[in-house]
Amino acid sequence: MLQDEIARQRQQLWDCAIQCMSAQRMCLSTVRYCLDTSGEPCGVQHIRLLLDTAALCQSTAENARRGGWLYVHTAVACAEMCERSANDCDRYPNDEKLQQCAKVLRECADCCKNVQENPTAAGFRQSSSNVAAEQRATENTAEGSYSSASTSSGD
Repeated sequence: MLQDEIARQRQQLWDCAIQCMSAQRMCLSTVRYCLDTSGEPCGVQHIRLLLDTAALCQSTAENARRGGWLYVHTAVACAEMCERSANDCDRYPNDEKLQQCAKVLRECADCCKNVQENPTAAGFRQSSSNVAAEQRATENTAEGSYSSASTSSGD
């Protein structure tokens, strides 16, 4: 039973990584399309937004593949960025390429939004909290040792 859950969670991570890479490729393809058409129908701001989205999608995919706790944070940001870029693509309703880009970006956003409800994500949040708690405990222990050493040497 636990093995099945672990396998399902790993598959979700892998699926999200694939979706993020698909969005990253679509953003770059759309940028190329915009540049090949002399920046029309896209403007410079739209191209920059797509490039930033592509970078975040790639980072999120890499974190998903590794399964690290940072994935939760990048996935949340990726979902927001993909939605923003998709909405910007919607400003061009008559352009098939930009509408296709919006569709792929929304699929990626939906996948990344599932992280918040996914048990794997909760596990990552827990592990990142544990890491932070352990770091604070280590720092407090080190400070206590340092304070003890300074007090005892002053006697």
